Amino acid sequence: MKICSLHIAGFGKWQNKDFTDLSNLQFIYGENEAGKSTIIAFIHSILFGFPSNKGHGKSFEPMNGQVYGGSLIIEHPVAGKVKIERFKQGSGQQLTVFFDDGRKAGEKALNQLLNGIDQQQYLRIFSFDLFGIQKVHQVLEKDLNRYFLSIGMTGSDNEMQVADAFLKKGEQLYKPKGRNPELNQQALQLKKMKQQLQIAKEKNAQYMVLFKQKLASNEGLLKEQQGLQQLNQQLVTLTDLAEYWTTYEEYLDLKAELDKHAALLVDEEDVAHYQHYQQQLQNLTLQLAHLKEQEIAVSEKFDGKPVMEQAQLELLQRKIEEWPMIHQKEEEMKLAREKLGQLENVKTKEAYQANLNPNWEGLEVALTPELLKHIRLTNNQLKAYQQEYELSLLKQQQHLEKSTTIQEQITRLEPQLVSKKQLAIAKELFEKDDKRAKSRMIENKRHQQAKPLLNQQKLGYVGIGLSIVFLLLAFVLLKGSMKYGSLFIFVVTGTLSVISLLKSKQATRSETIVDGVPSHEIYQRQLADRTHYQQLNSQLDELQAALEVTNVQLMELNEKKDVLAKELTQLKVSLALPEAVTNDELEEKVTILLHLQQLILEQVTLKAQLQKNEKVVNQWLHQCEIMTASFTLDWSQPAASIEKLRYLIERQKETQFASVGKNRQREQISKQKAELEEQQQQLTQWLADFFVSHQLQNEAAFFNEQKRLAITLEQTTHYQVLAQQLEARLPLLVSYQSLASLKEEMTVIQQKIKVANQQLNNHLTEKAQLEVALEQLEEGKHYTHLLQQYGNQKEQFREKAKTWLSYQVATYMIEQTLAFGKEEQLPKTLRTTEKILHQLTNGKYQKLSFQEERFVIQDNLGNHWRAVDLSQGTSEQLYLALRLAFIINLSDTLQLPIMIDDAFVHFDQQRKAAAFELLIELSQKHQIFYFSCQNENEQFFKEEHQIHLSISD
Repeated sequence: MKICSLHIAGFGKWQNKDFTDLSNLQFIYGENEAGKSTIIAFIHSILFGFPSNKGHGKSFEPMNGQVYGGSLIIEHPVAGKVKIERFKQGSGQQLTVFFDDGRKAGEKALNQLLNGIDQQQYLRIFSFDLFGIQKVHQVLEKDLNRYFLSIGMTGSDNEMQVADAFLKKGEQLYKPKGRNPELNQQALQLKKMKQQLQIAKEKNAQYMVLFKQKLASNEGLLKEQQGLQQLNQQLVTLTDLAEYWTTYEEYLDLKAELDKHAALLVDEEDVAHYQHYQQQLQNLTLQLAHLKEQEIAVSEKFDGKPVMEQAQLELLQRKIEEWPMIHQKEEEMKLAREKLGQLENVKTKEAYQANLNPNWEGLEVALTPELLKHIRLTNNQLKAYQQEYELSLLKQQQHLEKSTTIQEQITRLEPQLVSKKQLAIAKELFEKDDKRAKSRMIENKRHQQAKPLLNQQKLGYVGIGLSIVFLLLAFVLLKGSMKYGSLFIFVVTGTLSVISLLKSKQATRSETIVDGVPSHEIYQRQLADRTHYQQLNSQLDELQAALEVTNVQLMELNEKKDVLAKELTQLKVSLALPEAVTNDELEEKVTILLHLQQLILEQVTLKAQLQKNEKVVNQWLHQCEIMTASFTLDWSQPAASIEKLRYLIERQKETQFASVGKNRQREQISKQKAELEEQQQQLTQWLADFFVSHQLQNEAAFFNEQKRLAITLEQTTHYQVLAQQLEARLPLLVSYQSLASLKEEMTVIQQKIKVANQQLNNHLTEKAQLEVALEQLEEGKHYTHLLQQYGNQKEQFREKAKTWLSYQVATYMIEQTLAFGKEEQLPKTLRTTEKILHQLTNGKYQKLSFQEERFVIQDNLGNHWRAVDLSQGTSEQLYLALRLAFIINLSDTLQLPIMIDDAFVHFDQQRKAAAFELLIELSQKHQIFYFSCQNENEQFFKEEHQIHLSISD
């Protein structure tokens, strides 16, 4: 398991602090009070829980009342990336474990991730500090080998400490040759009391005989009481069974009755179906009877004289004229309902396709075009920041490439540069030469001693002239077509003269380095190279500055991106959108939500119009019902009623058309009757088929089966109630054939109880007689008093002896465990310890063995050393080797981060380097945190693996 990062929300001095990209070998440096121990305690608290305020551990709860806790992100070999978050909540703690797949868990999952290791086990095995290493010097010589043995087998000295504590407590109770321990003193007292008791006992020869008889009488009395108690319990049980015998007989009768029942032809579901269809058939019968009444009523009303007055006729005519308007409103209502259904389907379909909630009324923000515009602008701004961020990354890469190129040029140029000291010496010499030359020229002019110089100049001029002559001769000879041999001689001679003259000019300034001083030409070249070198360094500094500016821009752009991303994420939450919705999809989702909102508004408008139309239509129908109360008109079908009403009006106006209207009305009634009669026939056929399929002859047979079903259900329910009441008593009741046999056994037990009571009274009388006899034989009850004291003292001795024995057994078990580990675990640990100790001591100690209950170390010269003879530093290295060997051997089953707090203080430089090299190797399998207040330890760690803490952080 590896800890990838820490987030300290509030713990001790740390507030809202993050430590990220933690390596497998992490060095954390800081002075005293910089917060190293707080980080260690924070890791322990997140993994194992906060220290209790009632305990002795230090509390790291922030003083300012801020949040207490934080989180770790770990990399687990099985679970992958896992976030462990723990905060204080009231008087308790809130632990949450977040897995990569979205699962959340608690303490049980964390315990599984830690392989069941608790905090004490973790501290004993995986945590090192200076106090633990220095503790090896506080162990006495006789316990040192046991101390190292315990560490080699269990990873710590805890088992040895427990065994020593048990042994010490045992010695406080008893020592074989001791006098002061409690058991030793009580043994002496018991011996004295036994002697006193023997003297008192010899004074009365009959006392022990009577006392034994009393003991035997007490034992018999106890047995009689126990037997009597059992008999009473049996009698109570039998009495209870007798009280429930009537219920038991009823239970048996019901069971027999249920077993004799023939199979039912119908069940509850069949009865429900039959009743449903029977009700439908009754409804159809009532509707047919109603139609017949209507038919008779129509014939009676239209066969007589007109029954309406002129005013009523006009009102009805007005209602008929209003009918087209009412009919239109009904059509509008129908279309509105259809439209509402269509809108609901469209809304649901669009919401389903877009994976949205169509009920948007519960959203936290108002859906407006301005919100959509804001989302579009925010998303575009985020994309712009992203593009600018990518350009800055590209610029950063270019700066890094240029820096690399310039650094390579600097690296190639540095070996060509002479030291500044040599360059300064050359500069001083050349300045001195120039000064001498100027002084010589001034002196030559002052003393008029310029002749050698003129001769030298003349000689130079002569050389130049000869060279020119030779060259001209060569040219003439070339024109004169002389042989090339002569031409070559003149050309070579002239050229050599020119070269010799030029060399004489430069004879004073050679291109060599004499005595470590460069020549003038090299000096000039060095000046130019050093100027170029400085320019390259300046360019490198400018690139570094530009790179820092670019890094700042990247950080600012990243913060802006985070702000916009958080805003868009908050909008998703407010809009109840899934987390998986991307920012580009967000605009599309909001567009769909706006359309859904428009559909809902349209639904609201349609519902309002629908309610308005329904009010007008219902009012019109109510008026019509009042006006036609004397007629048989069904206004639930207004179209038909309007037709009937027209017919009535026409009948009133033109009696000649009365017969035509009456026939039409009868035809409609006949048609309805035919439809109802057909439905009635279908239901009658279904009932006939129902009877046939259930083997029933007729309806009476069905009712009989229904009655049987009801009786059976009632009996079954009652049977289950009785079975529940008799559940605990049935196994006993079954063993009796009748109530008489049960009462007969009760009578037998009652007789036994009577006999037992008589025997008990006899024993009580016998006991009283024995006690009186004993009292008479005792002299002032001295013997009884001594016997009681002796018994009490003996019981106290026995209890303390049990305690002493438990300490001895516990010590023995721990020693046996260590012995078992010595055979099983120790050889493997010793082989690993040898390798580690060999590496820590740079090969000085090569072999480690456990002989005659002590550790023996062999050095490279063949000498053997006891553990107690080792130096402080080497003893600490042996301790470290045993601890690390135990962890290495345990790594196949358990890999947890190792915490080391400045444990190498007493190591010399070479062995400290070897120890850190060992940690580097061990970090291939285990994550290691090394905390130190010594900055010289930085050299053993890579720069990217270091964290520097400050007191002011």
